[in-house]
Amino acid sequence: MINVRTRCRFLFRIVWLALSLTAAGAALAQGSDDRASSTDTSGSAYLIGPGDSLQVFVFGQPDLSVTVPVRPDGKVSTPLIEDIEAVGKTPTQLAREMEHVLSEYIRSPEVN
Repeated sequence: MINVRTRCRFLFRIVWLALSLTAAGAALAQGSDDRASSTDTSGSAYLIGPGDSLQVFVFGQPDLSVTVPVRPDGKVSTPLIEDIEAVGKTPTQLAREMEHVLSEYIRSPEVN
């Protein structure tokens, strides 16, 4: 029998894969090859831009998991995080920055 933690990690990976595929599809649809960075070491070359829609998933915190647009000023706002810069970052970079901010309120947050 699979325990709850293993199930949650499995679901987390599925959500991450779905978001990665959505971001990649959006990049192709918008022709955003000019926004890709060849020096990115996080494994994802897609950079977030104004007008993108981000689905933020905080593991174990359904009240903090939301879908938000990237505003024209390049920032997003989520519960507990007000106006964080998103433009020019990869989804992974933004998730790590959000984890850092959320760690003030939540023990060991996992953001995707």
